[in-house]
Amino acid sequence: MCASYLRQLGIGKVIFGCGNDRFGGNGTVLSIHSDSTLPDETYPSIGGICRAEGIQLLRNFYIQQNESAPTPKTKKNTDIESKEYPDNAFTSLTEEEFLQFYGEDRKEVYDGKKYEITPVWQNGYDIKSFIHKKELQQVPFLEEELGEVTDDEIIEFSNLFFDINDDGTINYSKVIGKYNSKKRHLEEDL
Repeated sequence: MCASYLRQLGIGKVIFGCGNDRFGGNGTVLSIHSDSTLPDETYPSIGGICRAEGIQLLRNFYIQQNESAPTPKTKKNTDIESKEYPDNAFTSLTEEEFLQFYGEDRKEVYDGKKYEITPVWQNGYDIKSFIHKKELQQVPFLEEELGEVTDDEIIEFSNLFFDINDDGTINYSKVIGKYNSKKRHLEEDL
């Protein structure tokens, strides 16, 4: 549905983090974005940008309990620390499209599928290197909704994610945390 709507809107390009291997319409299951039998213009769809972080955000979201549900269900499989990620599959791109977008020097990423796309080729990173407090303060309504963002909260947030090694592999030896969505609300209610 989303890929079809994006196509109807005439979107120019879609860049996403992690594919959805159950429902993805931008090349992971279906290729709605490039199906020439459908009406409307096709568009390029490129995945894998901050893929590991996207997977981890979704995992943290899906293990949370919904206390507002009429009958809250206890989640059984909340062990997200020991699960490795599936291979990085660029099924929505031909090799030529991949190399055109990412560059010739990243061919081994397309071939190997065990590597993450890093912002700087052959330089690992942790998510904390992308988060800057001054930039967060510029986001409209963020502090109004959540209160002041502290350095400790940025560190706590970055600890939800594995680091990426210089060779593009995920550092699964890092112990990661689980997001506590109620933490801020509980502090405010006290």
